[in-house]
Amino acid sequence: MKLSKRIPESLIYEKETERILAEDDSREIQKYFQMFYRRHIREGQYTKKPEEMAKIYQIANVLYDVIKALVHSSIIDDKTKRIAKDIEEKREQHKHYTILPLDAAGVKSAIMEFPDVVYEDTPKIIVSMVSAE
Repeated sequence: MKLSKRIPESLIYEKETERILAEDDSREIQKYFQMFYRRHIREGQYTKKPEEMAKIYQIANVLYDVIKALVHSSIIDDKTKRIAKDIEEKREQHKHYTILPLDAAGVKSAIMEFPDVVYEDTPKIIVSMVSAE
């Protein structure tokens, strides 16, 4: 006995996506990127936690990568390019840091062998710079 996993036609509903911000796809994605910047970065930079801002900058960076992949560089408007430059500059301020305890005595932790582990002045902790990319 063979069971069919076919979806009934009555449950299938397709709807054409409507543009909300602009009249074509390339402008629509750029307008969304600009709106995302305004709502989440410019308005949230003083009210959100650093961890939240680090994630928001990652998302903004991915959005701009999508724009670069889908939209020809001659069509990307100046405002979008300025926002992307601003995001790239500020993104460095929101890198994620993890503070790791050192072992008091004995065997060195495996994490201590990584080249990106940086010793601070305090002998009791180390700071590991974790890249979010």
